[in-house]
Amino acid sequence: MTLSDLLTDLQSLPGDAPLIFATNQGPIGAGYHITELKSLDIQSIDCGGTKSAWPETQLQLLDGHSGPYMTSAKAQTILAKSLDAIPALGTGELSIEFAPQNQGLRRYIPASPELEDGRIVLRLLEDGATCKAASYAPQTTSCCGASARCC
Repeated sequence: MTLSDLLTDLQSLPGDAPLIFATNQGPIGAGYHITELKSLDIQSIDCGGTKSAWPETQLQLLDGHSGPYMTSAKAQTILAKSLDAIPALGTGELSIEFAPQNQGLRRYIPASPELEDGRIVLRLLEDGATCKAASYAPQTTSCCGASARCC
């Protein structure tokens, strides 16, 4: 999902509904804040020596402690203004940066927003580390063992 995809999805749902981001530990705190949107051009090399490049977009949230949840309309305004200012934000795969109680920043992958009981819930799925080289071809040994494809 890109930021443009998220904005389109939100525009199809009620603007006055509260927008609630939720991890598998539960919803983030009411009164959360969208602190930053970042457009990144990633260049990488994996443990097998393969170079890659791709765009990414990161949306950072500050956990809330009180107050109401942001409405979908307010979030849409923030996202649309950000996309107008930095169009590249709309092209990269979207990840969400969030730290419960603002400690221990983690990266999440957003699911599509869903209307549930008059609220829009955007589930944040845990992301994990992978060995990219192991995903390119079958390995005969463990990733960082004697394989010619990795390490």
